Amino acid sequence: MGALFRFIAWVAANINRWGAAVARHYNRIVAWINANAQQVLAWINGGVAFGTILDWILRILGIG
Repeated sequence: MGALFRFIAWVAANINRWGAAVARHYNRIVAWINANAQQVLAWINGGVAFGTILDWILRILGIG
């Protein structure tokens, strides 16, 4: 679970890189990460970059 917490911390630190419209949805993004923790961990363990994972989540949520 440490990797998941590192990812959430990274999202918090970098959310503004995706713009204010995305930053407004931070809580929704984190809720999705927590609800789909196993999938996110599989992506992280598979070597997918954090930025790519966040982009995928934004697309899934219809934000990005």
